[in-house]
Amino acid sequence: MREKRGVELISKNLSKRGYSSIIYHGGKSQEHREKAVNRFKNGLVDILVCTDLGGRGLDVKAVQHVINFDAPKNLSTYIHRIGRTGRMGMSGVATTFLTKHDEETFHDLVEFLKRNGQKIPEELENHPATSVKSGILPKQKPRRKQKIFAQ
Repeated sequence: MREKRGVELISKNLSKRGYSSIIYHGGKSQEHREKAVNRFKNGLVDILVCTDLGGRGLDVKAVQHVINFDAPKNLSTYIHRIGRTGRMGMSGVATTFLTKHDEETFHDLVEFLKRNGQKIPEELENHPATSVKSGILPKQKPRRKQKIFAQ
């Protein structure tokens, strides 16, 4: 997730559905961010919802699942985000939601997954954008404001 507002919306929707979550983004004070991470580390909340700020510098052992609601715009950010599941020899799952607005990253993502022996979803592997190196595709229009609905 890249935007503070999106993080807050996702956390609010998770809470409405009975999941315990807490937010972590640059709009919160350092004290609030530290408390959020400590609550997550100590198992007081199950889900830490964060912007890219959480992709770097957080040392949380035994993260089992990272969900990229907004796909990272480059491979470096992707690696830092999913690296939360691979601390200290542990493994986990990384799930990334992709849309047509993310096509410019498909090639690099597929190559990275192949190099690391990961399963590539058929839809992604066979997508025409995977054969185009990053930066060659035309720039996409920015995403319109979206409402998020969960069932």
